[in-house]
Order: sequence, then C-alpha cells, then structure tokens
Amino acid sequence: MRKLTFGILCKAQIHGKFAICLMEAVDKLKEYSVETQLYVGRSNLPVARSELLTQWWRTHTDGDIFFFLDADHTFTVSDIRAILALDADVKCGIYANSEGTSTATFENPEGFYEGTDNRLLLAGCGLMAITWPIVNNVSKTLPKVYSSDDDNYIVPFFQPLILEESGKHSWLSEDKSFCHLVRKAGGVIRGFSSPTIGHEVYKIETL
Repeated sequence: MRKLTFGILCKAQIHGKFAICLMEAVDKLKEYSVETQLYVGRSNLPVARSELLTQWWRTHTDGDIFFFLDADHTFTVSDIRAILALDADVKCGIYANSEGTSTATFENPEGFYEGTDNRLLLAGCGLMAITWPIVNNVSKTLPKVYSSDDDNYIVPFFQPLILEESGKHSWLSEDKSFCHLVRKAGGVIRGFSSPTIGHEVYKIETL
C-alpha cells in the first residue's frame, strides 16, 4: 500500500475547521497508509519546509507521496482525492491568498478555465502533493546543508530564489522557488480548483 504523509506546519496553533477536515481525510483515505507529521513553532518557512521534505525523502521511496497542508485551510476528502489523482509530479489545490487572488500561476490560463489544461508554472504550498521521484531529481541539483558533524543534513528545497528575466530581477517565495526547481528538473505541476477548498484567512483589528 502506498504511503501518504501529511506534513503540517504552524507557528503555534491550528484552526478548528482544518482539524475537522484533516481528521476526516485520515479516517476515509483507506486506499493509502496515511501518516501525519505536525511541525509546530517554526516561523522560518523555507527551513521548516525543507527539513520536513528532506526527512521524508530520506525515509521513503518511489510510490510514496508527501502532502503539505497548511493549518489554516479547509477541504473535503473529495478535494484531496482529486488532487492526488492529477497526473503530475507536483499536484496542487488552488486557493486564494489574503488579498483574494490566486496563489497559482497558470501555464495556459484560458485552457485552465476551459478545463482543457491544468498545468501550472507556480503554486502555493498550502495544499501541495509531491511525488518521491521528483524530490529525488531536485535533490541532485542542490547542496546538502549540514548543521553539525553528524550525518544529518537538510536539502534546501525551499530556499527563496532571485531570478533574472529580460534584465529584471524577481524574488520568489519559498513555495514558488520550489516549483521553479521542479520544472527545471523536468517535472510537471498541475492544479485543481474547487469551491470547497478554503483558506481561513483572518485579520487582526487594531484600536
């Protein structure tokens, strides 16, 4: 049976609606051997995401899937299954950010909205499933970063990149930098959108 690992990052807490969605997914995804890794208290997302993915890559194999879930998202089991069913190396649920705009960059926007082309150039990590072979391929293009004299190391999969195009530089976030590395390694990214994929965005009111 294939192993499906949900990797969950949060600074201090998870949303109640997210917890309900996660428990239902773990209970009903019987076609997978489901593991859950909760990583609390890490505010440095590039390092935290890289640590989680490195640990998983070193202890799993071809056929296994790592699935980032941010602790402020909502989804259904059908959403998770639809994302996992995408024929891609990286499979993403598409959601809106705090400004109400999509976190995904489409390779063919018109084709996506017509339902004929779900390829993505870039996407957010809030709901992102990653296959073992593409992680293995990307790892070959990156250095191993050691924090001590032992054999523990991190592969900086999510190190933010600065790219130059037409004489202009752009600074990519950690998740979009990972997507750039995936495509550079020959990987395919596809996306799925659904009205039941939500983002529990909140704002702090000031007096």
